[in-house]
Amino acid sequence: MSRPAPVRRSLAARALHTFLHLFAVAALVLIAPLAAHADDVTLSIDAGPVPKGSGRGEQLAWALEPGATVEDSVVITNFDDSSLQLDVAAKDGVTTSSGLLDLAPPETADTGIGSWVHLEKDHVDIPAGGSATVPFTLKVPKDAAPGDYSGGIAAILGTEGSAVSVQNRVATRLDVRVAGDVTVSHTVSDLHVDMPSTWHPLSPSTATVHYTLTNTGNARIYVQESVTAAGPLGIGALRTDATLDEILPGASVDRTATVDARALVWNRVTVDTTAFGVDETPGTSAQLHADTFAAPWTQLIVALVLVALAIVLGLKLGSRRR
Repeated sequence: MSRPAPVRRSLAARALHTFLHLFAVAALVLIAPLAAHADDVTLSIDAGPVPKGSGRGEQLAWALEPGATVEDSVVITNFDDSSLQLDVAAKDGVTTSSGLLDLAPPETADTGIGSWVHLEKDHVDIPAGGSATVPFTLKVPKDAAPGDYSGGIAAILGTEGSAVSVQNRVATRLDVRVAGDVTVSHTVSDLHVDMPSTWHPLSPSTATVHYTLTNTGNARIYVQESVTAAGPLGIGALRTDATLDEILPGASVDRTATVDARALVWNRVTVDTTAFGVDETPGTSAQLHADTFAAPWTQLIVALVLVALAIVLGLKLGSRRR
């Protein structure tokens, strides 16, 4: 399941989206190419026709009260020249440690939206060039906690390899916001900075920054990241900025970023992050910093040579005076 197209790249762009786009735009279909047996098999799985009074847009995304029930469907289309036999399953969504959106592994028990969905059928046979509609019922538990829940309905094609059996999945996304108080918050931790020494006398070093970012709230979030490297008293400060892709509630992401460091010996590297809900709700900010040392070998060698020359010259001048 590939990640959704970025919704926001700047504050101005984010301001264009309303709360309704939380579900109609931010909840884009997550589709990954499906590779099978010797050739590529091409298929898609999409939201079915919008039911009357369903309260959703083109995507399978809803704002619901605890205990609410939704009747809907997905359509699986086979673009291949041969028929396909597919299993169909609903699964919880996860954010991987590298920051990608995916479905939970098949062997993982669902505790969220994946367990709320009942499919009318869990297997379909689709002729070449044909399609199949799979109705489903989504029922929010009466005791569901407020916040965002994400997952997907996947079409699964099993293939037999020479040594292992492989399951290929292509999925369409499901998103539910359960009514109630929503918290947009995150933490950052475990900052580590690698900055190798440089031989180039005029070129800045490159600091590689590693840290862990965790979505501690109950809302899906985006995070604006700023990484700065500066010498003493902020001298020679250089900065890089990024907007991180969507992170699901409870997920942790291992971040890696780079920033040029102009100071010759000592740099303070600072990571600043600010979270926003996908509906533009402002969230928490956080900061980490670490001090780094990188030896400027060229300058040190030149300095040592100059010191050595000064000593030699001093000794020669001293011997002449004698």
